[in-house]
Amino acid sequence: MLSESMMGMMAHKIAIPNFILRFGSSFEVARKKLDVLEIESLKVTYRFEEGRDKVYLSHHHALPLSQSASGLQAAIPLYVVLEYFSSFEAKFFAIEEPELNLYPETQKQVLEYIVEKCTPKNNRLVLTTHSPYILTALNNLIQAHNVVKNKPKLTEKVNRIVPAEKWLDFERVGVYYIENGTARNIMDNELNVIDATTIDDVSETLSEEYEQLLNLEYEE
Repeated sequence: MLSESMMGMMAHKIAIPNFILRFGSSFEVARKKLDVLEIESLKVTYRFEEGRDKVYLSHHHALPLSQSASGLQAAIPLYVVLEYFSSFEAKFFAIEEPELNLYPETQKQVLEYIVEKCTPKNNRLVLTTHSPYILTALNNLIQAHNVVKNKPKLTEKVNRIVPAEKWLDFERVGVYYIENGTARNIMDNELNVIDATTIDDVSETLSEEYEQLLNLEYEE
């Protein structure tokens, strides 16, 4: 599906950015090596069969990836590439806006999958996002590590909430807010988490607007 799209663009002499070409090449390699990938968070199974990318919604119900929902079309190639290449040592992963076309709950699951696959084995990960859900999910993974670091006796309880393979050490994470060409560090070094005010800016604004509207409605 991805390769077909690129071939179509090339046939029409449409310039394709190098990073898309590189990702397409990685996907080509990964799908031939994996053949099958069960993706629990998306509740689907991906198969590369007879030269085609297929999505199985059940054991007997399949459709071409190119005809699936836009969220699946965006997420599945990423899952396939990460599943294969994360098995190697010291890889550098750069992922742009993994939240595109995904519901908030799925964004959380995708973020956790990315962290689980891309952070072990001396791998490095750079991720860009516009989603407060991604940042909040990231904060939870950091906080899980914080709790266990401060109170090791709670390891088992924390693991039941957030599995250990997804924990993130605050000291190994950097988060920056980019505005008007300037990057601002938004890590809270006192609480050892991402600055919550930055995460909640939009939600706070929406809540304030809603409260103002309610006040107007119930004014005497």
